[in-house]
Amino acid sequence: MPNPVQSTLSPFEVSADGVTWKQVVCTKSYTLPLQMQSTTEYTQCGPIIGTGPVSHDPTVQAICEIYPTASQYTYKNALADEAATNTIYYRVQYPGTGSIGYAYYICGKAYVTDVQLINQTNSVVNFSFQLKGQGVPSLTPGVLPT
Repeated sequence: MPNPVQSTLSPFEVSADGVTWKQVVCTKSYTLPLQMQSTTEYTQCGPIIGTGPVSHDPTVQAICEIYPTASQYTYKNALADEAATNTIYYRVQYPGTGSIGYAYYICGKAYVTDVQLINQTNSVVNFSFQLKGQGVPSLTPGVLPT
């Protein structure tokens, strides 16, 4: 029988300095695609695959909070980071906040590139933001990307 990872134990966290981390407030979902750029050349010797850098462009959807705590990353924080074109660090690890992930750890440096406010009838107000990764993400627990 598998031992599944519960989503609440693997939060999405954001940091301006790589030291102080804020958990995204009431995360609904996130995706963190790690994709290697590649090309295929077909030759008489068969297909030749060329590889390039890994891209990482996470998307996060969360709930807007009226009274967030100072340790939560909010819609207002995402807007400010996008407007200031700040690079931020993000990380996902299991187990989560306050520990060094031993099952998995992904930490990247990125720009906030797209912040959206989502207001649907008969639903709570949500926001989403997309990150555009810079450089190679770190997969080593506790190590920031260079």
